[in-house]
Amino acid sequence: MSSGRWRLGLAVLTAALFGAPPAAAQEWITHGEVGAGTGLEGADRGEGGGFQRARTRIFAGVDLSVDETPDSGFGVRGFVEIERETGVGGSARYLRHVSRYVTLSLAGTAILVPATLFGGGVGAQLALPLGDEVAIFAEPGVSAFPFGGDRPGDGVVTWFSLDLGLRVGL
Repeated sequence: MSSGRWRLGLAVLTAALFGAPPAAAQEWITHGEVGAGTGLEGADRGEGGGFQRARTRIFAGVDLSVDETPDSGFGVRGFVEIERETGVGGSARYLRHVSRYVTLSLAGTAILVPATLFGGGVGAQLALPLGDEVAIFAEPGVSAFPFGGDRPGDGVVTWFSLDLGLRVGL
């Protein structure tokens, strides 16, 4: 490459890096959540599974979206099972905000202690705003756990859950 092309390339690169006006920065839209949930839990042992009341759990989480695409985002939630036996787990979620009042979610969930369960689920959060940045919510959902050591035999553990909580803009 000739020295003229190098100079032209360097001039174009310098103009692009330093001559362009700064781009508007994206801003995070962040919400925190706390709440509790329970529901029905069942396991298919091959001969049809019975259902019982699900493990009661308390949870806390954070949801993030970008102001340029506020209708979709991601969230993480940690939970502690406080009834029947103590357990610890969490989920990573893709969120689709259908409206100010309805958010759909697709989650990967893991329970790590005292025994493992791995799976996924879907949910729909129905919010009742109490102000611009505060809402109470109910979130029905269904999850299936086909992997882990806390399954009876080779069955799939299924949760039909209802979470109630408080959502706050951070």
